Amino acid sequence: MYIPSAFEMKDRADVFAAIVAHPFAALVTTAGGRIDVTHLPMWLEQETGVLYGHVARANPHWRTLERADDVAVVFTGAHGYISPGWYTDPALVPTWNYVSVTVHGKATLLDNPTDARLIVTRLSAQHEAGFPNPWTLDKVPEPKLAALLRAIVAFRIDPTRIDAKAKLGQNRDTADIAGAIAGLRATTTPSASALADAMARSAPRK
Repeated sequence: MYIPSAFEMKDRADVFAAIVAHPFAALVTTAGGRIDVTHLPMWLEQETGVLYGHVARANPHWRTLERADDVAVVFTGAHGYISPGWYTDPALVPTWNYVSVTVHGKATLLDNPTDARLIVTRLSAQHEAGFPNPWTLDKVPEPKLAALLRAIVAFRIDPTRIDAKAKLGQNRDTADIAGAIAGLRATTTPSASALADAMARSAPRK
């Protein structure tokens, strides 16, 4: 990933927070001259940086995971269009601000029902946490659950390198950053609000 120094995310906690906040990722592998991509949610073990996920057994992508030449998991955080009209000098050009984390690593298949159950439990608990009555795996009758778990293949990604980039206007002056944040908030869309919040957190403190 091309990362100018001004946009590099160096703090491990910030990088992991971006993954947890935006866990839906693109799993990309290259093997034998072929590129495969699967979109899926991932669960991050924050103590180690190891990623866990699962794919449908019917998806042939899992068969190449362990022997892939390269495995990358791409997380896209807050992002959006930045209009030059929000800057103090509108003669500038548009840009796209964003947060992105790419985890490169080695995949290991966890092809047994116990691992699959654990990963589904972790993923569902993560996303059910904010609900008043969280759903849990024990709601599914055991015979049906066993069949569903056999229909997926779980895996882990042990990271070898993490590239993390937060392009949030750090190369603009404070007036331009403030203008872009105000412009994003005025659009009132959830994605624009999330980007405005990210820019505000990264903006220099007066």
